[in-house]
Amino acid sequence: MIRLAPYALRLRLSEEPIVAGAGDNAAGAVGIVAINPNQAFLSLGTSGIFCC
Repeated sequence: MIRLAPYALRLRLSEEPIVAGAGDNAAGAVGIVAINPNQAFLSLGTSGIFCC
């Protein structure tokens, strides 16, 4: 198990664990930085989706 305390102290963060999650399309939008108004992306896979 990795002890995060040294890294938290170095970055001046809390030692409390942070857990985050997202759906695949929401995570994809953040990953390609499509997070501002007037931006969109098209995701083609087993279910095609257009997010705008």
